[in-house]
Amino acid sequence: MDVVIRRFKQLLIPFILITIIWGFIVSEPTMIFTTIFHSGNGYWFLWDLFWICGFFSVACYFSSKFKISQIATFLVVFVFIRLIKELSGGYFDAERIFTLYFVYVLGYLINKYKVLTQITESKYRLFAIFCIIISFILTSFLWSLSPDNCPLYPISLSSIVNTLPFRVLVSLLGCFSILLIFFINDRRNLILNSVGTCSLGLYVVHMRVLDVFCNINSFSI
Repeated sequence: MDVVIRRFKQLLIPFILITIIWGFIVSEPTMIFTTIFHSGNGYWFLWDLFWICGFFSVACYFSSKFKISQIATFLVVFVFIRLIKELSGGYFDAERIFTLYFVYVLGYLINKYKVLTQITESKYRLFAIFCIIISFILTSFLWSLSPDNCPLYPISLSSIVNTLPFRVLVSLLGCFSILLIFFINDRRNLILNSVGTCSLGLYVVHMRVLDVFCNINSFSI
């Protein structure tokens, strides 16, 4: 419960306050309502991350309370979110929450079972790191939000790169590549922790800064 309260203060309160403030600045005081019901606009990441953390905390609570495998409770919550997605009618950004919850849990499990540490401590670590980085470069080359409109895509690849598993794969390879490079240089904590402490703040203010200096009027991020 403490985690949910902390995340509420860190994520949902800024999401609500900044949206309200910006709504008055652009003379759209009802923006908060449209942003919540259609949360894919505006600061969707704050909204989504709050609910993802909440669902994740519920799964961990039931796992600890009833001595159930975390994997089992994660799957139950995953099915529950899927049900919400089907019933939401496209509101509350439920579809993206459903997708990102899976990625969030996957990242947690990778960290819990120290997958990166096992790679860096393996005697084949340089070969493994090389393969991961090259795989990321090759798969990211195929990355596109609209592959059907890209003439570079063979028809056989379009049906693959437009799927969620492929996009998750590219994201994981990218994260692994960055983290493993820092592991090699032994500067991971210094650099990544410095970036991590201010990344959420940068996300919150970056578009508003661009609005001021570049006179961008669009609210979509």
